[in-house]
Amino acid sequence: MTDTETKLARATGRDFFQPSTERMEVSGLRINNERAVLTAIGTHPGYSAAEVARVTGLGAQSVSRIVSELEAAGLVRRGEARRGQRGQPATPLYFDPNGVFVVGCEIGWRHFHILIRNFTGEVLGEHRRDYAYPDIDVVIAEVGSLARLLVGLVPQEFRGRVLGMGLAMPSGIGRNIDLVGGSPEQAQRWATTDIPAAMEAASGLKVFMFNDGNVACWAELAALPAPRPANMAYFQVGTFVGAGLIAEG
Repeated sequence: MTDTETKLARATGRDFFQPSTERMEVSGLRINNERAVLTAIGTHPGYSAAEVARVTGLGAQSVSRIVSELEAAGLVRRGEARRGQRGQPATPLYFDPNGVFVVGCEIGWRHFHILIRNFTGEVLGEHRRDYAYPDIDVVIAEVGSLARLLVGLVPQEFRGRVLGMGLAMPSGIGRNIDLVGGSPEQAQRWATTDIPAAMEAASGLKVFMFNDGNVACWAELAALPAPRPANMAYFQVGTFVGAGLIAEG
C-alpha cells in the first residue's frame, strides 16, 4: 500500500484482506503465517518473496520456507524471474490454477446459477436455469446433477482438490414462496428439509450454505480495491430485496 492508502486504511479501519500476522496466538501462528502469505499472493499476483515479506511483516527466511511448502502442496507456482533490475532477479509468485477448485451455486426466487472455479478464479463451466418458482425437488435434483457434471470438467488427477460447494440462497425461502406461485406444500418442504444435507446427497460434495445477501455483500467487498471500507451496507435488488452489512471490518 502507498502512504496515502495506509493513512486511509487507518482512518476507515483495517482492511480485512490486507495480509497480517499481528495478534496471533502461538498455537495458530503457523496456519496464520501461511494464510498471510497466500493472501498476499492472491491479492498481489506476481509479487516476489521479498515483496510478500514486506506486506506481511514476516522474515525473508520464513516466507521462503512457506512458499516452498505451498509450492510442494501444489497451491503456488513460480513465474519466470524478472531480470534487468537492481539486485538478484525477482521471481514472481502466483496461485497454481489447479491448486483447489470450488463449485458455487446461487438459488434465487426465479433462477439458479451454478459454476465451478479454479484457484485463480477462472470459471471452468457454468449453467443457469430459470423457473417460475423454486420447486424444491427440481432444484435439488438439477443442482446436484449439474454439480457432478461440472466436477467432471476438472482433470481427473485434480478432482480430489474440489473443496465442495458454496450455496447461497435467501434465508427462510419457504416463508415467501407463495408470493411467486409456490404451494403451501412447497413452503412446508423448504421449511423442514435439511438443504445442505439434501444437496450433499444429490451432488456428492460437501455443502456450505450462506445467506445470499451476506454472500453478495462479502463478494462486493472483496472486489473493491484497497483500502476497503470497514463499514458497508449492500442491497441486492431482484424479485425481492436482500441486504448484507459489514461493520468495523
